[in-house]
Amino acid sequence: MYKLPVFETLRDGYGFVRRQRSDLVAYAFLPVLLTAIISVFIATTGVGQIEFFNRLVGWNAEGPSQFLVYPLLTNGGPLAIIVGTMATLIQVGIFIFFSVAWYRRYLLGQRSNPSIAVFQWQRRHLRYSIYLFATLALFAVPFAVFFFAFLFFGGFFFGDEIVLTSEISNFTPLAVIAFIIASVLTVRFWLTLPASAVDDTQLSLRASRRITKRNSWRMWFVIWLGTQIPFGLISAGYAELVFEGALVPALQNSVVLLFLAVLVLQILEFAMIAAGAACLAEIYRRFMGNAPGAGAPLGPGIT
Repeated sequence: MYKLPVFETLRDGYGFVRRQRSDLVAYAFLPVLLTAIISVFIATTGVGQIEFFNRLVGWNAEGPSQFLVYPLLTNGGPLAIIVGTMATLIQVGIFIFFSVAWYRRYLLGQRSNPSIAVFQWQRRHLRYSIYLFATLALFAVPFAVFFFAFLFFGGFFFGDEIVLTSEISNFTPLAVIAFIIASVLTVRFWLTLPASAVDDTQLSLRASRRITKRNSWRMWFVIWLGTQIPFGLISAGYAELVFEGALVPALQNSVVLLFLAVLVLQILEFAMIAAGAACLAEIYRRFMGNAPGAGAPLGPGIT
């Protein structure tokens, strides 16, 4: 039974990002720019007054409404919902394009014109999207089950009134526990993401879980504790400092400053995606080369 080496995997994944930082800048330049523009658009046109879209683009629930510069879509009407949905889908599409290109850069050593490599739609992007939403759905089910189970037992032991009248922040520890359990249970499905990016059509969700048997915690430490959680905390801290701190008056009076602030936030988010994808690609490479019946190994694109 192959056991994933946690620290070696993190070393190789981050090492690739460091060595290929010029390629990362080239691949991420347009995606970062476009997502920043879309985020500012949501913030300054009135779509940001709808809490749902605030959270999707990473804003604090009360953040974007205070940057309302061009109130074209106020009052949260149907047009604002339609525009917000389209803008969000475009952002998700940009994340998918970038992720697939970066996986291929790592696993296949594919180096090409970044604008073509990132935004050229192919069948693999559809397959990647299907697996991405499938893994998210598989995560959402146990997360919801454990979260509401904790709420139920909290109400059973401490009284329904305490649970129902608590501030939402009081539920954060329950959400964290539910998140850890759900992510550990579902992390072994994630090999389907780099596999679909490199046109490995043989690796299904079931196969991914089979070849990664007894490696849930190891994969979780690499993907979540090693990349997503640290970058997520940095991004959240930056957003809290900039969009809820002393800079708010300046940002309210200047779309340019707001754009620059959002641009930095998007750089942090794409750095998180790049590090996570590199480490997940390294996990995929190691399992394909070492797990019984996994298939032929792929070499990292570190030329």
